[in-house]
Amino acid sequence: ETAKKTLERVVFVATLSLTREDGRTFFQVGKKSGNSFRGQVSLPGSKRRTGELPQEALQRLVKSELAMLIDNFVVESTEHLVETSESQSFGIPTRYMKTIHHAKLSRLGEISVGTLLDSKSNLDPIFVFQATDAEGRLRLYSWLNELQVDLFKTEYGQQRLEELLSQLNAAELETQSV
Repeated sequence: ETAKKTLERVVFVATLSLTREDGRTFFQVGKKSGNSFRGQVSLPGSKRRTGELPQEALQRLVKSELAMLIDNFVVESTEHLVETSESQSFGIPTRYMKTIHHAKLSRLGEISVGTLLDSKSNLDPIFVFQATDAEGRLRLYSWLNELQVDLFKTEYGQQRLEELLSQLNAAELETQSV
């Protein structure tokens, strides 16, 4: 019999798992979509360019999108992870070859400020930090605890995150972007 051939996309990604003393981790929680924000909880990351090493991709990510973190963290270890899922953009099976850089925050510096989202619930307060990526797109970041991450990855939590982000005015934040 003839074996069925399938096209698989392979993407190399470098991510940053940055943790504070209190155990909270720095996550991207949204991106601008029109005049509002679409909620998405993920570690900050970047696709690696052709021939680029994982640590070079991390440096590029921090310099271009997370400048407020420069010199504020120490990478303690790296982890390699392979995930396979369908690409949302291309609709084909995609293998994500991830290098996760586990780091500890060394000093808080200027990243202690942010916009407080009034959760009006039993969630801890959520402060959102904005930054513009290399393509000029506005991204939102926050320090989240494990319970918040687990919640925001559920369908209910995704809706809740969208509600929280709807409090933000995208046009206003764009002028205040770091």
